[in-house]
Amino acid sequence: MSSKGLANTCTNDGCPSSGDDGTERVCDTLLMCIITVLNQGLRNGGGVGDILRRPSKEEPLFAARVVYDLLFFFVVIIIVLNLIFGVIIDTFADLRSEKQRKEEILKTTCFICGLERDKFDNKTVSFEEHIKSEHNMWHYLYFLVLVRVKDPTEYTGPESYVAQMIAVSPESRVLSSRFYL
Repeated sequence: MSSKGLANTCTNDGCPSSGDDGTERVCDTLLMCIITVLNQGLRNGGGVGDILRRPSKEEPLFAARVVYDLLFFFVVIIIVLNLIFGVIIDTFADLRSEKQRKEEILKTTCFICGLERDKFDNKTVSFEEHIKSEHNMWHYLYFLVLVRVKDPTEYTGPESYVAQMIAVSPESRVLSSRFYL
């Protein structure tokens, strides 16, 4: 439906219900009128004023029509759409800050024991050596996979303990209860 077709929309009661002269009635009911105004008003750059008939300056309701067009533009196009965009942008900012917080925790805290980087300042082992050799999280993951695939009759002492912990609470962390990533 083009804006030219809407500009020539039949509005008086004597019009045919559909297209004898190429016009279409779009405001027969209140619901259809609201849908048409929002649909055409949001898609056109100037708001609802682009699809309505241009009023003459001599008409008695010219000022009311100008106020209506401006209110639609300010309320719907500027305020409501900016509120929606603000919520979307704020949500993405929250997601980004949460991701940065999790990355910072992974960089500054041992995933296995929960010790922070500053606890290793005066120690013989640096934080990097600690997380790469003593508490390598991939070695723990490989161990958990081994426990799951290994025959239970062949478990060693630590393997049977970890298998019991997994059986009691499979969704919880067996090795670390400090992190919730």
